[in-house]
Amino acid sequence: MNVTFAPSFVPDPPGRGTLGLVWQCCSTYFLCLWTVIHINVFDEDDSLLTYSKFVWCFIIFFVPEGAILHVLSEYFNSKKICHYANKGDDGDIELGCSATPSQSTVSEHQHESSCPVIREIVGPGPRWGLSQGYLARMGALKFKFDENPSGLPSLDAIEKLAKCGMLPTVSYLNAQIKTLRKSDRLVKAIACIQLLWLVVQTIARKVDGLPVTLLELNTLAQIWITLVLYGLWWYKPQGIEQVTTIDFSSCKKCQQRLHENRIKLDPRLRIFNLQRIDEYSKSEIIIGMVVMLLGIAVYIVIEFLGWTAYFPTRAEMIVWRVSLCLFVASLGTYLVFQLINLTFVTLPDRISERTWERIWEVVAAGICFVVLARLVLTIEPFVSLRRLPIDAYSTPSWSDMLPHIG
Repeated sequence: MNVTFAPSFVPDPPGRGTLGLVWQCCSTYFLCLWTVIHINVFDEDDSLLTYSKFVWCFIIFFVPEGAILHVLSEYFNSKKICHYANKGDDGDIELGCSATPSQSTVSEHQHESSCPVIREIVGPGPRWGLSQGYLARMGALKFKFDENPSGLPSLDAIEKLAKCGMLPTVSYLNAQIKTLRKSDRLVKAIACIQLLWLVVQTIARKVDGLPVTLLELNTLAQIWITLVLYGLWWYKPQGIEQVTTIDFSSCKKCQQRLHENRIKLDPRLRIFNLQRIDEYSKSEIIIGMVVMLLGIAVYIVIEFLGWTAYFPTRAEMIVWRVSLCLFVASLGTYLVFQLINLTFVTLPDRISERTWERIWEVVAAGICFVVLARLVLTIEPFVSLRRLPIDAYSTPSWSDMLPHIG
């Protein structure tokens, strides 16, 4: 098949040029990536906020399956916090928090009227939802019981606080979220417009028989991952940089109640997080694997659309295809490894320690090849721009009528 190739560099007007194509893909992806990240609170050092965002960008770009699993773990952690916060309504434990004698009832009423924390912040109310669970999990909600520094309670302490009516109410936490979050809606709107335009442009090019570049396909695949993460982070407050502290240190009655019920803070906790795989239920592990598999499957399908794309040389085509196959193989290996890990944790007698060490050695050796493969999948879409079919710079006439940047 005879193909007319464009020069190595094509100016933008008319149609689209090399710089316009690169700007369109990079700006769209960066806007989607930057606006989707929901980071935790670093009250000790605010500079970690920006640093954490760049780290997240790196992880999402190069290790998308790891990013999905981490966000899933945040979801399950927040859900577990909600479970313990709402267990206080079940009446499973007796903590002596209820005022049974009439004299105690009068004392409690006096306490409620005199203590601003009890009167305005904490108390019974609607059950915690995921937004409140995320707020506690991300380190944005802390407690101060005495002269010691504020900190996070353990799950058992959260349950006891709920039983005593000393957890902050949903209305108070929602007001704090509304006040403290910093979510740039304008940037999100621009990102959505850019994404819509890129998708419509890609579909239109396929319909008109125009070639779609590797860079465009790679951008769409990466943006799909950001959409999956955004869905998983749907209830997590975004842009919160300050900690909300529930301070009981100025009320002796509250301190007495905390002491009587042995409610303590855990100084080791910075954010609540289940670390080991055996701390999750089997259903949570299965759900996590299925969600990750579906998310990555769509990512791979979009990447595989570039299998028949134009490459400057045959060698580049072979290297790119091998790299894509290595990426798919790495995903399959990762899933098998996690299943083995789960089996090793639940049934340790079936796998010897030496075998387990060899599995780790194989995985570590494979990481080197996977890193190289992902570098190829990232760099080749840019390198291939030096030699593209002339039609790659043609645009469907009606697509330019849509608002977009670049």
